Amino acid sequence: MVLGGFFYGYLLTNFIGGRLADRFGGRLIYGAGVTLTAFLTIISPSAARYSTNAFILVRVLEGMTEGVTFPATNVMLSHWIPPQERARSLSRSCGGTLIGTVITLSVSGWLTETEWGWPSVFYLSGSICLVWSWFWFKYAFDTPDDHPTISAAEKLYIKQSIGHHRGKMGQNVPWRSILTSVPFMTLVVAHVCHNWGFYCLLTELPTYLRNIQHFDMKQVGVFNHLFRYPSHSLIS
Repeated sequence: MVLGGFFYGYLLTNFIGGRLADRFGGRLIYGAGVTLTAFLTIISPSAARYSTNAFILVRVLEGMTEGVTFPATNVMLSHWIPPQERARSLSRSCGGTLIGTVITLSVSGWLTETEWGWPSVFYLSGSICLVWSWFWFKYAFDTPDDHPTISAAEKLYIKQSIGHHRGKMGQNVPWRSILTSVPFMTLVVAHVCHNWGFYCLLTELPTYLRNIQHFDMKQVGVFNHLFRYPSHSLIS
């Protein structure tokens, strides 16, 4: 229940996160999602000490605050990235989550074995996110028009490239046609299958390595990375 709590919350805000980002701007929704997640991460050890139910509640809330980030990312990209560059840009931004996962898994295993113990994982990651949030709100802007230092040439290039490709909030969305289209259903199936395997490994493999294979926590972080990204690890 503790491990699953995050995903219960995550399901609730994916759709609404995109709509809120359309209405209020991706900068605010993305930044608020990360900032609130950071705060909830920092209080997680206290919630866990108080009760299991309190910890589960915090995890559900974390899922809700984190659930808006990917939809808000897409809204930001729709304002900033020309159509011909979006595939590459989206791959790079989403790839950053995998890099962060690899680093955090490895560092977390080491931190749990130090004198600071398992709470340090929550305190460190939450604090880093709070620092990141400060830079985000200082330097990120919803559109090229909002950016105070962008060059006129770059602004013109972005706006001319995007042109009519970006829809407007409040326009009639053909939901029925989208939800019943073969490309959409294919994406849903592929996404569900990918995430089922990915998150099962992400949440359960450390427990398996610790309790069944009896690795210490330092090894768990490293081996979890090796098992989940074998080709990347061999290249490294």
